[in-house]
Amino acid sequence: MEIEAPTFISLNKAQKRALILRDQLRFHDPHHLDLFIEGISNDEPPTYTKVNSIIKPELVLATLKEEARRFDLGNVQLPEEHNSIYRVYLVVEDGQIQMQTEDPLPQDENVLDSQPIHGFIARTMVPMFKEKFQVIFARMNKINEARRAAYNMPNQAPVLFHEGEVCSLACYGLCQVPCRHLFEHKLRGPSTSC
Repeated sequence: MEIEAPTFISLNKAQKRALILRDQLRFHDPHHLDLFIEGISNDEPPTYTKVNSIIKPELVLATLKEEARRFDLGNVQLPEEHNSIYRVYLVVEDGQIQMQTEDPLPQDENVLDSQPIHGFIARTMVPMFKEKFQVIFARMNKINEARRAAYNMPNQAPVLFHEGEVCSLACYGLCQVPCRHLFEHKLRGPSTSC
């Protein structure tokens, strides 16, 4: 017995909208996540240089755009409100996800967001929005950590390599153990005890 899954075309508009909302919330591509972060540049992290004891450009941390904290579910039919239809937003406030309502969008066959989805479908979007917000927040933190590290790099002392700390090609392969004292090899020649 074969069970065929319904195709997208066979779904009604509310079902299509629910699938689209779900896919928007599950899409975690880094380039897409960057759309929700303010201050992202093509050169990430920026190239910081030290000129006259001043590091340029200044360290500016990325921040969240308002769109990262708010997700529009469009029209939702709420059974607890006597099946009234409201436009519903998922909003991050004080670390909590809230559902906020306002007057519904006018019904229009050509505007998919105006087709109401059921309240229980809207509630299933809450954990997905929470996860997406956490992923965006983690991405912003990763960018800011990279910026801090890059900003501090010009203040770091350069790493110096001293003669004798690596094997030369002539010595390499003649020693049984990688050589740490190339200078001694120059004086005594390669040995098996280095």
